[in-house]
Amino acid sequence: MIQINQTATQAQSQIIEAEIIIANAENEGRTDGLNDAKDLFDQAKHNFDLGAYLEALSLATQAFSKAEESRISVSDQPENLLTLEFFGVMMISAIVILGFFFGRSRKKPKAEGKKKKRLIDSERIFREHKNLMPEEKQAIQFLVDNNGEAFEAELYDYVKLPRTTTWRMVKRLKGMNIISVTKFRRQNLVRLKNKYNIK
Repeated sequence: MIQINQTATQAQSQIIEAEIIIANAENEGRTDGLNDAKDLFDQAKHNFDLGAYLEALSLATQAFSKAEESRISVSDQPENLLTLEFFGVMMISAIVILGFFFGRSRKKPKAEGKKKKRLIDSERIFREHKNLMPEEKQAIQFLVDNNGEAFEAELYDYVKLPRTTTWRMVKRLKGMNIISVTKFRRQNLVRLKNKYNIK
């Protein structure tokens, strides 16, 4: 019964997230591929109403992904924008080709040293924070194994929890002063605090 309730809660949460991202995609004019997302979303809601929570969760997750992948339809784009895109692609191709030939003509520099490996005392984190949940410990160990940092999306893929649950977990770990969260290339970079480094 508890398992069913948890699945129902996760499914409901994922349905809400899917609805939000579908609305955002529509507002941004990303119609290409959005119909698939809407169909999956409708199926998710229908399955939820029938009590098929696991199926509803799966369908809502697929709807979320489809909506994220949706694009502005080529037919909806102004003609001058397509021309600009074409020239942009041509310019990038030319730069890449020139860079390749220029790079080959120069002597290869000495290989750069790898980024210094951080030694992190995970046992100290677990000792100091005995109230950590299993998924939080799992996330911390993942960060330790990844040189103390990872993107929030990578954490989401690793811990296999809904995005909202992962977001809440990150927020909680930040509140416990275990991690810091910074924006990096339009993504959230989650990093274990330097105080846990082994000196």
